[in-house]
Amino acid sequence: MTQTSVKAVKSILSRSQLPGSDWAANPYLGCSHACLYCYARFMQRFSEHSGPWGSFIEVKDWPELDPLKERPRLAGKSILIGSVTDPYLPEEAEFKRTRTLLKQLLAIAQPEGLLSDSGLLPAPDLLSDESGFSLTLITKSDLVKRDLDLLTQFSQVRVVFSINTVDETLKEQLDAAPSIARRLSALKACHDAGLTTACFIAPIMPGLTDVAAVIHAVRPYCHEIWLDSLNLHPSCKEPVLHYIATQQPHLKPLYHAIYEEHDLSFWRELDRYLRQIAAACNLPYCTDFAEVKPCEVKPALVNFSAPS
Repeated sequence: MTQTSVKAVKSILSRSQLPGSDWAANPYLGCSHACLYCYARFMQRFSEHSGPWGSFIEVKDWPELDPLKERPRLAGKSILIGSVTDPYLPEEAEFKRTRTLLKQLLAIAQPEGLLSDSGLLPAPDLLSDESGFSLTLITKSDLVKRDLDLLTQFSQVRVVFSINTVDETLKEQLDAAPSIARRLSALKACHDAGLTTACFIAPIMPGLTDVAAVIHAVRPYCHEIWLDSLNLHPSCKEPVLHYIATQQPHLKPLYHAIYEEHDLSFWRELDRYLRQIAAACNLPYCTDFAEVKPCEVKPALVNFSAPS
C-alpha cells in the first residue's frame, strides 16, 4: 500500500543540471513504480518518509504559474517533466497534478491577444521558436494518453517512454510500472497523434537488457532511441546487487567486473554492437545529444553508455 500525502512547495520549476534541459518539473516526490534500479532513491532524504522506496508518494501543491512572469523566463528554454519521478504514476489519475501543470504551461505558451478559435494556442504561424519553449516528458505509463488533448497543443513537445526490456517476466522483477505492452501501445498512440516520440532504453542491465529486441519493438514509433547504462548510485547499489546474487547468480562475475573492477569492456562491446545495428538499418548513430542532426531517417540512436 502506497502512503500518499500532500506537500506544499514554493515552485514546481527548478533549474536542471541534466543535458538538454534548462528547467525540471516533478509534480510528485517518491514513486509507486518502485523500480529496483532507480537512481532517484536519493530523493527520499528530501521527504519526511522513512519507509522503503516505493511505499510513499508526496503530491506537490505549488502556486499557480503566472504567465506574465514565466513567459519571458521560459522563452527559448527547455523543460523536462519527470526528471526524478514519473509524472504519470497511478496516483495521477486521482490527483491530476501533471495535467494541472500542463494546463498552466499552455497558458504561458499563449502570447496575449493571439489566441486561436479553440482558446488554447495561437495559430502555428504566429508562434516563433524564440518566444516558445520546448517540453519533454519521461514516463513508463500509458496514462499519458489521457493528456493528448493538451500535449498536441504545444508547438515543441517530446514524449519519452522508458523501456529497458520487452520481457514482461523480467519487467515484473524490476518494477511495478505498467506492462511493456501498455507502454508500447501508448508510444504508438503518441506517435500517431503527431507528437515527437522517443524510447529511453535505460538503465541497460548488463546481461539482461536485450537492446536489439527493444529497438525492434519501438523503432516504428520513435524519432529517437536513447540508451544509457545502469548507474549503481549508492542508493540503489545494494538492491540491484542483491537481485543479481539471488535471482541472476550467473551474472555475478560480470557485475563484479563492471561495478567493482570498473572494467569498460562490456560498454565498448555494446557500442560496437549498436553501431552494427545502426549501419545495418541505415539509422543515424551518435553518443551525444549535440551530434543529433535533423533527418528524414528515423529513429536516431543516441548511446549515452558509450565510454568516452
